[in-house]
Amino acid sequence: KFVGDFKSLANEADASLTKHKALELEIKRLLKAIVSQDIMIILQNESVVDTLDLQTELERTKERFENCIIKKETEYAKLWNDWYKKCDEFKYDKISYNKAYKHMQQKIEWLQAQLGDL
Repeated sequence: KFVGDFKSLANEADASLTKHKALELEIKRLLKAIVSQDIMIILQNESVVDTLDLQTELERTKERFENCIIKKETEYAKLWNDWYKKCDEFKYDKISYNKAYKHMQQKIEWLQAQLGDL
């Protein structure tokens, strides 16, 4: 059971890392898409781009991107907290396992001593 729990925890850690990497890639992809889309909209809507309008659009794009990053960071924080809790649970399971194992070893040694006295 202990080894199975450890493997399960390792698999969860791998999955969490994979999700983290996927979130990072998604953030980069969204940034490129948002910037490209906003620039195309500005250029298509106006033949002469007003610098003030461009600045306003860039500020809006920046704000949307920051909101997207905050959302993804929140998702990542939740994944990290879930994984950390699992690690903490695993630590206490390991301590309990070690105590039970030590107790069992002592009991075996005691029984062997009893058998030796017979």
